[in-house]
Amino acid sequence: MKPSIIVGSVAILLGVACSAESGGDGGSGANGSGASSSNGATSSNGATGNIGIGAGPVLEMPSGGSGGAGGTSPVDNGECAQQSVVVGAKPADVLLVLDRSKSMIENKVPPNNVTRWDAVVPALKAVITETDASVSWGLKVFPEGEGSECIEASVTDAIPVPIATQDAAAVTGAITATMALGNGTPTGEAIKRATAYLKSRGASNQFILLATDGDPSCPDKEPEAYAITAISEAKAAGFPVYVVGVLDPVKDKSKFPTLNAMADAGGTSRSDNPIADKFYQAYSQEELTNALKAVTGQVVSCVFEFTSKPPVPTNIAVIVNGQQLSQDPTKAQGWDYTSDQYVALELHGDACQQVKTASQNKIDIIFGCPGKPVIVPK
Repeated sequence: MKPSIIVGSVAILLGVACSAESGGDGGSGANGSGASSSNGATSSNGATGNIGIGAGPVLEMPSGGSGGAGGTSPVDNGECAQQSVVVGAKPADVLLVLDRSKSMIENKVPPNNVTRWDAVVPALKAVITETDASVSWGLKVFPEGEGSECIEASVTDAIPVPIATQDAAAVTGAITATMALGNGTPTGEAIKRATAYLKSRGASNQFILLATDGDPSCPDKEPEAYAITAISEAKAAGFPVYVVGVLDPVKDKSKFPTLNAMADAGGTSRSDNPIADKFYQAYSQEELTNALKAVTGQVVSCVFEFTSKPPVPTNIAVIVNGQQLSQDPTKAQGWDYTSDQYVALELHGDACQQVKTASQNKIDIIFGCPGKPVIVPK
């Protein structure tokens, strides 16, 4: 008897888990839950599961049964059966580079007249905690110590919290323990050290999030140009830099051109409009929270990792929100594998932008067999 064809879909919802159906004849349990197959292929009968962006390649089944994820295609009499594959978006890696200069506590923000620091910390902690599944966070603070302004010791290679998956508690704990007592704003040097750290990791999909309240002040000569160059170098190395400025829209207006130039250099300008703000400007805890959410929405990953390799890498169907995409080796549109290991694919162009901006996305990835075209469910 030939094995049943397993055709399934993985529904992915940005920020909130949603239902994903996997159909087939591989067995059934009470209340429609799927039975676990010994060969690791997804086997279910009307089972549903939940998966969220960044949750990794795990399909969580409801109580009463379990479903396998990935594995080798079921084989009977030497024949391969088409299978769906459970995927999760690869979390984005974000290194938060946080300005702890004294100006953060010397200036107040509305509406409750709290210090900039007391507005920044709760906003950061809330967003980092909320995005723990979709973003792998790390933390670098500057300037370090409480010594004189612009000395060598004010920026070192130290990374208080290295980037790690689902490590929000460690990052938020370190932020809580940090005090804004630093002298000067050596932004450029902090970005250079952050770039060196990200290079050492050798990972993809890495970003820098700079949160600051003003112009760079170090080194003594042309600190703004030094910071902009450092950010350009980070972007050239493959690490886009997002800039969040905690600035009074009236009193701090003179600082806007520098932060706009930083955002441009980091490849994350919010607008092509020459008179619009290019960085994420915020001046209250609510505005900061919204700005940070906007940034984390932009870094949502378009890389999807498989639980198993496709039997035939050229025989695979990728459907995003009902539209089947073509493989594009130029990586301009559609999708392509991230490497010749065939363990992950990345969406490009319009498809990636749709996944990043839509509130809900349904991703179907189906592996076919040798000599048999993929059957795409209607």
